[in-house]
Amino acid sequence: MLQSFNRKSFAFAVATALASLTLQVGVAHAAGPFAKFAGQWRGSGKITVSNGPQESIRCRGTYQAGNAGTVLGQNLVCASRSYKFDVRSEVQAQGSKVSGTWSETTRGVSGDVSGHVGNGTIQAVVSGGTFTAGLALTVHGNRQYVTIRPQGATDVTGVSVTLRRD
Repeated sequence: MLQSFNRKSFAFAVATALASLTLQVGVAHAAGPFAKFAGQWRGSGKITVSNGPQESIRCRGTYQAGNAGTVLGQNLVCASRSYKFDVRSEVQAQGSKVSGTWSETTRGVSGDVSGHVGNGTIQAVVSGGTFTAGLALTVHGNRQYVTIRPQGATDVTGVSVTLRRD
């Protein structure tokens, strides 16, 4: 049975999902900064909580690059033994700057994304309400590496996921 999320746990999960999603973009026919992220991705990793052991987490996502690769839409679903979330986001690049929005559809939580993109890497901050997390996403070939580090008081202290393009 899944444990119930508190708002901070949920926000962290959303940030995690967003991170994974950004790396898992759908259709890659664009030459812009998000082209390397486009496609369908699946993978696994670890979620670390402050009051317990690490848990394995599995994710699947679809990313779609549009507007010559400067806009990225995503849908990401991740689950562990205790956590499950469904995140959707849309981000836009202006040069190397990234901005956009995210929402976690099962809990009705949403917020903003801001950061930088370049050379197959996204460094961003995800925020919403009282929640903030740093994310790092990197694509190397058919692999994507996602790291999420929440800031402030939350029971989730980190997420690390490796995804492969389907």
